[in-house]
Amino acid sequence: MLDRRLVRARVLARQAAYIRSLKRQISWRADWEAIAMCESTQRWHLNVGIFDGGLQFHPLTWDAYGGRQFAQFAWQASKIEQMVVATRVLNVEGPGAWPFCFHWS
Repeated sequence: MLDRRLVRARVLARQAAYIRSLKRQISWRADWEAIAMCESTQRWHLNVGIFDGGLQFHPLTWDAYGGRQFAQFAWQASKIEQMVVATRVLNVEGPGAWPFCFHWS
């Protein structure tokens, strides 16, 4: 029983470290929650049509900005992973990448 708890504690610690490392890569200047509400009504796993994920990535954009390090498509990635890729897009393309939905924090 103790071994299982130790294994579980290690898994949780690794997951927490992974989330912390991702959070350091996110631009908090953008209101990603508001952008996702506008783009997909915050359905982070939306997979309809050409664009997917909560922030509505085109697959070529997802690939170009390193999204495949997380998942093949944006809808398969977690919310925080999508925010990391969105920050990369924002740093290069600016808020015009979301022409109707971009919000500053």
